[in-house]
Amino acid sequence: MDAVKNAASDTKNAACDAGSAIGSATSNAVNNAGSAVGGAVGSASAAVSGAARDASNYVVDSVTPEKSTKDKIIDSIKSLGQ
Repeated sequence: MDAVKNAASDTKNAACDAGSAIGSATSNAVNNAGSAVGGAVGSASAAVSGAARDASNYVVDSVTPEKSTKDKIIDSIKSLGQ
């Protein structure tokens, strides 16, 4: 009878270990997938932000005329007083 009890206990322990392993693997897979999605979203956001910044800089550079040397000197003098 002890052999049957021991076998049942061993089977129960093995089932618990298997359940724990499956739970850990599932949790790790979910966490890894979440990290991958978060990284992809962050990368996409950075790319869009960079593209918007570049487009904005292009528009500003295209519309804003270059200051003359005289205007640059005047701006430098004004900034000294601040």
